[in-house]
Amino acid sequence: MSHTHTPNDHAAHAAHAGGHDKKHPHTFGDAHHAIELLKFADGMVHAMMKNWPADKQCAIPFPHDQSLMWTVGHLATSADWFHWLMTGEPGVCPKDWEALFGMGSKPAHDPKMYPKFEDVMRAYQASITRMNEALAHLTDDQLHQPVMGESHGIAKTRLDAAHRTAWHIGWHTGQLSTTRRGLGLPSAFAS
Repeated sequence: MSHTHTPNDHAAHAAHAGGHDKKHPHTFGDAHHAIELLKFADGMVHAMMKNWPADKQCAIPFPHDQSLMWTVGHLATSADWFHWLMTGEPGVCPKDWEALFGMGSKPAHDPKMYPKFEDVMRAYQASITRMNEALAHLTDDQLHQPVMGESHGIAKTRLDAAHRTAWHIGWHTGQLSTTRRGLGLPSAFAS
């Protein structure tokens, strides 16, 4: 059986190949650890999306819930920002998505307010892949350097930015769990 390699597999391999901690030669470096955290967090997002009906992507069953559409878009724009903090490079999401999904935006019930979910999902995956690829190419010394821009106290170092990305994904994945329950969807972890 053959395995198709994804960009995240290549990033993990690069981090594994060059990411050993020089002080502790039998451990992996910070880049490898951060990539593994992001892969785990991304896996949880995909688990939460399992069997989510397309006609419920903008559903908000309770007033403080977040919709799947808004959450994935928000994670994409946020990962762009965290990537910028790590590398100084611009993001992949269209600039007008900030109003839809950025900090301070509110989820809308109307799917017509949003781009196609497939486009939002593609941008999210591209943002996560870029994070992993950037991590695979930064040394532990570089990861411990200050972020490349104003983080408003969120992250001091580039490694902080990577860890905060995984934390942020986890935060919103938890919100998706309550939205799933509110929609009457089965557990994302049921067999």
